[in-house]
Amino acid sequence: PYAAFDEQNWIDAMDLVSAVVSWNVDSGDWLLNGADEQVSTVLESVTPGNIVLFTDSDECSEQTLEALPQIIDGLVAKGYKIVTLSDLVKTDTSLSKKLTSLTKTSMPKNAVFPQLAGDNDTAD
Repeated sequence: PYAAFDEQNWIDAMDLVSAVVSWNVDSGDWLLNGADEQVSTVLESVTPGNIVLFTDSDECSEQTLEALPQIIDGLVAKGYKIVTLSDLVKTDTSLSKKLTSLTKTSMPKNAVFPQLAGDNDTAD
């Protein structure tokens, strides 16, 4: 939460994945100041190559869903293109070469994954 990673968190994450990617622009949706505030925060903060954080929560979802079309339209109007992380990495040739040279790893045999409740499951 809150991107509050300490050094040990990063070390532990690297045991499970080949690369860790984080955001560098906070939409501020968690402040619950409304969609218009989110739109201006993002459009005034974004620069090429940024990754924008949006909160996945019931409290933020309505205003974020209202803000996203305006944010996307505003970014496109400024000449930005919304891309996947893979495409973003390809825009930095030195980073792209480093990542493609990484050895693929598999998950540890004893890794435990969260189980999501299915449509027919009931909470205990």
